[in-house]
Amino acid sequence: MSSVRERLIFTWREKSSFQIAKQLYPFAHNMIVPDIAFQMGEFHPKRPREDLLVDILLLLRTDQESNIGSRADEAVSLAIGSKNKTFRVADWDDRLQLFGDSNHLNVDTAVELLGLGKIVIVDRLHAGILSYLSGLDFIYIDNTYQKLTKTLYTAFDSREECHLWERADSLYNAIQQALEYLDNGGGNRGEEV
Repeated sequence: MSSVRERLIFTWREKSSFQIAKQLYPFAHNMIVPDIAFQMGEFHPKRPREDLLVDILLLLRTDQESNIGSRADEAVSLAIGSKNKTFRVADWDDRLQLFGDSNHLNVDTAVELLGLGKIVIVDRLHAGILSYLSGLDFIYIDNTYQKLTKTLYTAFDSREECHLWERADSLYNAIQQALEYLDNGGGNRGEEV
């Protein structure tokens, strides 16, 4: 008969959770692995309708994990509008209306939503992962307990930099980084998107 440790396996997507788990669950085999969403593989988003495209898409959460508080439409408008750039503030459910989709679990419309921006600002982990899997450049703002940083750094072997993303410590800084990115000719919209 095999031991409990051989049969019970816990997986963790963040190194800090993994370290705590080793102390709390010494009877189990604890492993650190990238978030399971990375297993979906590469996406090739379809080109969104031209009338929906914007320079900056801000996919921001509205719950207690947010470091931003509210979706901050007015603050975003002031910061971006003065630079003659277009933007959209959205969250996952907005794709249901935009694309006429009634399936809350449809990953294709989630990727299509992210593809609306030349650059994407996110504060949701899976928005960052889907942006990465779709080859979309993004800037992320961490949530209240740094879930994005911890998970991305685990998935990419603790590398602090990746050519597809940047980290910002506030919404204001994320917008400034996005504007600089656009001013330097960056943009997600290639032939595939």
